[in-house]
Amino acid sequence: MARPKSSIVGFVDLGVSATNAVGLKSMKRRLGDISTELSNETKQINKELTSLRNAQLATVAGMIEIHNRLETIEQQSSEVLKEMKRQDAEAEILGNLKILLIAFEDEMRKIEELAEEYPAYAAMLAEDLSNYLHNNSIDYTKFKRMDFDGIQKAKQVIEQIHEFKQKMISNLE
Repeated sequence: MARPKSSIVGFVDLGVSATNAVGLKSMKRRLGDISTELSNETKQINKELTSLRNAQLATVAGMIEIHNRLETIEQQSSEVLKEMKRQDAEAEILGNLKILLIAFEDEMRKIEELAEEYPAYAAMLAEDLSNYLHNNSIDYTKFKRMDFDGIQKAKQVIEQIHEFKQKMISNLE
């Protein structure tokens, strides 16, 4: 008896189905492996991204710290600059006071030269010089930031101006 044609086709169909089933099983296993591998790689990428995010946060925190320190340095520099300007202004005032003392001594010499020919005019100039000291409250305490010798010199010049005024006035009599 010969087999009907449908049974041969059935065997072929069975063989193809079995081959397809084995191929599908193999593909399913390969897809599972690929899926596992992708899952592992995704986890690794997430770990790297987390590490990168942490590094960025640490960098930003470091930049904030640097910014805060720079602000502190800027504030300190500003304070140092203010102090230096204050000291410079103080030195300028002392320098002006020293120059004023020298100018007073020079003025007394000029008045003394004038006194020989013009005693009344010299007495008036000496009185103006003394009044200038009095009106501007200039005494040796204005020179307190100078060294000891400088204070003594200022006191001596100021006393000489007052004595000089008396001398010029007494020359008129």
